[in-house]
Amino acid sequence: DHTWYILNVLTSSFGYYLWYLPKISFHTDAWEELGAASLGQGGAPDGRGGAAGWMNGWTIFYWGWWISWGPFVGTFLARISKGRKLGHFIIATLILPSIWSFVFLGIMGAAQIRMSNQAISAGLDGKTPATLYGTFADKSTIGYSHSYSDADGNTVTEWTPVPDRITRLYFLGTEDVLFEHLSSYGGQGWATFMTIITLICIVLYFITSSDSASFVVDIMAANGVEEPPLLQKIFWAFTEGAAACALLASASEDNPKAALNAVKAIPIILGLPFTFLLFWMCQGLVIVCHEEAKREEAERENVPLIGRRHFKMFLLNFEKVTFISCVFPFYGLGVVAEKIGWCK
Repeated sequence: DHTWYILNVLTSSFGYYLWYLPKISFHTDAWEELGAASLGQGGAPDGRGGAAGWMNGWTIFYWGWWISWGPFVGTFLARISKGRKLGHFIIATLILPSIWSFVFLGIMGAAQIRMSNQAISAGLDGKTPATLYGTFADKSTIGYSHSYSDADGNTVTEWTPVPDRITRLYFLGTEDVLFEHLSSYGGQGWATFMTIITLICIVLYFITSSDSASFVVDIMAANGVEEPPLLQKIFWAFTEGAAACALLASASEDNPKAALNAVKAIPIILGLPFTFLLFWMCQGLVIVCHEEAKREEAERENVPLIGRRHFKMFLLNFEKVTFISCVFPFYGLGVVAEKIGWCK
């Protein structure tokens, strides 16, 4: 592929991300949510506004998705990271995965955008197999016409047929894009090899994910026992598999994603109440870290704002600051940080 182009994309994308992060953190699609201008709700009158649904389908969904998955993933990471330092835990679970995701998605995304641009420029419209794949395209009409001036000042037109490896990825199914992209780097043998490797990686991903999920659910069902019975873990693995099969079987042929879309609403519903619990956990995390570092006594009396009792209950110590945190989540954290010396 075009290595210099990909490096430029990675650099630009990272810069754009840092630049846009404050902006998109407050973006709510306010005008798009009003709908089309014809609805009379105040949507863009020029018809150039975006469609409603982005916030619900992406931003809010992923917000609720990761929050609702927090207890599950957190339990698993805490279990496998027992005995390690907090700094190593942050590096292994936050920093390194983020870097890997950025590099992997940046490289693959940049290469696929370039291929799509090449396909559009060549005239592949994706309406038929002959205009979807460069392999089947008519090389006499699908390609690139480039004009330049020779040494004598004459205009010369050069025709370059579309390469076989070029595909109009936009018109492929989501599950086909990766395989077509990987196969573009070689012939039939290379495509077969990479397809097998990719499928093995996908199978291993699902197996390890199912194993981790069964392990965490087993721990929760066993009331926190670190090494629950193996048969119980197997039971939960089969239960999760049966639930997934039932979900797939319940989908109709007319709308195969209906059941999955219904399940997507659950994380959003469950994620909202858990958000307030996260506010209190931020306060507790600072305190516990200082207790672990011996900066504060574990059995000390609480700061005056909380008062009257020792901090013996990690999350459910409901006091005045607890209810303040529901409205102003960072207020209690700031007070605690000031009391234990972080603000000095």
